[in-house]
Amino acid sequence: MPLPTQRAIERTVKLLGENLTVLEGRLDMDAVDKDEFSEMFKSCYLVAVRTHHEEKLCAAAGLLANLLLKPGGPGKLTYTELDHFVRCLDALSIGARTVQGTAWRIVRAAQTPLEGRGRLRFDVLRAGLPEMERELVLGLAGERNAL
Repeated sequence: MPLPTQRAIERTVKLLGENLTVLEGRLDMDAVDKDEFSEMFKSCYLVAVRTHHEEKLCAAAGLLANLLLKPGGPGKLTYTELDHFVRCLDALSIGARTVQGTAWRIVRAAQTPLEGRGRLRFDVLRAGLPEMERELVLGLAGERNAL
């Protein structure tokens, strides 16, 4: 157990470093000394401990990097938003993230018209996930929507 967990933590740290390199010049490194960073670091660390999935590790590193952006800068989220997103990230199953990613790819790539208030038709989403049973896709979409 320790080896896969250690690899996931190391991968998250590497991804964080890559994010910080890209964001160089936009960072407020004094934020590292604040309680908010400590709390967010622990939450992201728990995500890394609980998974080996690249998309979750990447998201955790991205949330930490966002917290280090200078106040008022472009793309900077509030701590309340970041705290919500890290808890959603930890709570969502890989299947729900797969459904979410598939929906996003369908809309972006095919520019599929959305129903009503920005909703993707279920039959279009289901067609993008042929390896999953209809009921599973429905359940995973519900899980994602619940958060």
